Amino acid sequence: MDIKNIYVYKIGFGDCSLLELDNVNILVDCGGNIKELEKNVLVNDIISKTLNKNLECIVTHFHDDHYNTLSMFPNAAFDAIYAPNFFTKEEIKLQLYALLILSNSSSCYLMAEQMLRFIPKIIDDGILKECAIVNFVKKGDLINNNMEVLWPEYNIHDSEVEKLLDEFEKILKVNSNEIYRESANFHNGVGSDLIEEIELLAEKYTSNVEMLTNNRTQNEITLDYISNNIKNILDDLNSIKKQVNLKKLTSIPRKRIKQIQNKYSIIFHNDKVLFLGDITAKIFNDNIACKIENNKYNYIKVAHHGTKNYFTNKLPKSDKMIISSGKKSNCDISAMYPLYYNDRKFICTCNDFCEYYNSISKFGEHEAKDEPKCKIYCGMKNICEKLNF
Repeated sequence: MDIKNIYVYKIGFGDCSLLELDNVNILVDCGGNIKELEKNVLVNDIISKTLNKNLECIVTHFHDDHYNTLSMFPNAAFDAIYAPNFFTKEEIKLQLYALLILSNSSSCYLMAEQMLRFIPKIIDDGILKECAIVNFVKKGDLINNNMEVLWPEYNIHDSEVEKLLDEFEKILKVNSNEIYRESANFHNGVGSDLIEEIELLAEKYTSNVEMLTNNRTQNEITLDYISNNIKNILDDLNSIKKQVNLKKLTSIPRKRIKQIQNKYSIIFHNDKVLFLGDITAKIFNDNIACKIENNKYNYIKVAHHGTKNYFTNKLPKSDKMIISSGKKSNCDISAMYPLYYNDRKFICTCNDFCEYYNSISKFGEHEAKDEPKCKIYCGMKNICEKLNF
């Protein structure tokens, strides 16, 4: 089965595309910051296009502007969900430590919580069929036997994760005298106690992920059972956090935690399309670009809404480039895309926030003096735009 059409949805600062195949439609992300009424229109449009077909979903990564609209789908809507594979025991431990040690308002804490609560969320929303496939994919895997996953690379973070885990454990041990437990049965070496408990919770978490992905229906394991188990693990962690005083801990490597968290995003392609999720330019340039530099695609979906910090000049050839855009603080579509790739057409869900479009086009009371070299032709008025091959 090959992709027949792509539908790109206007969802504000977020992402939502629908790949139409013969017997299945594959939703690539579904989240943004439009109004609830508009989200309902979007969901109904996707459902109407999927009558008498299976519906699957790729969640490229764990930022809620890529999946916060999934909860609005009807019960048992999805036959399969694909998300990035980060569920090794070590990576789970790192995110559990982030929840335990960091402030609840920290961006690293919030990202860890979204990652660790992703499974119970999609289950509790009721959007999965009980027999739905749940796959956490990595480099080399296939999605629907049609699209190859180019990233994330399994165990790519191992050495850095292990270093961070060692640092967390040293911090807890060194500061044992400053940490106290309100529980009546704590030992003198409280830091070591916490390390053992995180180890146990990580083991429980990964065992539930294995149940979710390995023949659960044959073993009569329900989705609700797995969801409740994971929520109990996170509740246990929260209970531990309330019993300890961690305010005096120092040297928490927040920046390095965030760098690892930002590396989880699915990149996938086939002979017609390349989708980049929210992958960073560094990861793309260092790990992907050289492997696909001779490819030619009909469409490339650029990374992270076309913003400046994610721009790369190493994208392979394509006829058209898709940018899902919308205003969020200072995150405009960078003029670097149409200036550098000036031989291509750009499909942008909202041109209002494009630096280049606004500088060369008639916009408001200002009229361009020069014709644009590139062909930006889609500032969507409707919620959906159909792209043909």
